[in-house]
Amino acid sequence: MNSDIFNFKRFTRYFKSDVTEACSNYGLSLLVMSSMPITIAVITGVLNVLTSGQWESSGLTSRILLFLLFFIITCITAPSKLYGSLTDKKEGTAFILIPASRLEKYLSMLIICCILVPVLFLDIYLALDFLVCAIDPTLASSDATLLSFFHNIRERLLLMGTTIDWNEMSQFIKHSESLVKPWMYIDDMMSISLAFLLGAITFKKSKVSKTIGCLIVISIVLSMIATPLITRGSHLTAEMIEKMEMTGVTGIDDLIEILPGQFWALNHLVLIDTINDILWIGGLLTGIWFRLKNMKH
Repeated sequence: MNSDIFNFKRFTRYFKSDVTEACSNYGLSLLVMSSMPITIAVITGVLNVLTSGQWESSGLTSRILLFLLFFIITCITAPSKLYGSLTDKKEGTAFILIPASRLEKYLSMLIICCILVPVLFLDIYLALDFLVCAIDPTLASSDATLLSFFHNIRERLLLMGTTIDWNEMSQFIKHSESLVKPWMYIDDMMSISLAFLLGAITFKKSKVSKTIGCLIVISIVLSMIATPLITRGSHLTAEMIEKMEMTGVTGIDDLIEILPGQFWALNHLVLIDTINDILWIGGLLTGIWFRLKNMKH
């Protein structure tokens, strides 16, 4: 490969310096965000002592919601802290003059924002949550940890629907059980980081708020495009339900026969979601590449 495009030794040197710069720019913020299990446990325990006179930490549900909240905040804020200065004339010029190819800078940027920061956050946060559960007597159970929850998430979700005949619904579960596996949402995590990375190197001010505004506008436009299709699908479903009542549906096989399109979509949710995410991530990657290509100061 042409060394002007990519040179492994040069990329390694640049990546090390980029990681060092990232640690100075966002290392403390990442440490604060990923240390929240201890902070939450202490605050919750102290408040309970003051109000009820008894130490008690947060339950699993609240800890899951807080984990997702801090994880999203990290993915949103990291890109602007790490690369937001590139829109500044002085910093942008210095970035352009760094002796590394555009591809090397691009790859380093993606690895840090989409892999290094989220993985470090997850490792520290989940490890500290496990430590808190091991120390706190009110959480002295292996099932109380976030790691346990994500490991057994499919079984937990299935238990929520005990009124459903899961044996009868086995055909649906066979095709859609991947939806409750955490690895299915890695692409969603990447799309958040990429969207705010593109916003960080595009907007000069209010990077996060402007990116959120753009995402809202895109969502509104896509909703307007999809509304006629959804309306049409709703009418068809209503007609089919009426047909079900007239014919008397007795089992899942009859339901599949009457609603083939709906069950095809349900059985291929993973495929549909993957295609959608690939298109979205591909567009963001392309946007970031051309933004770097057209960056001039």
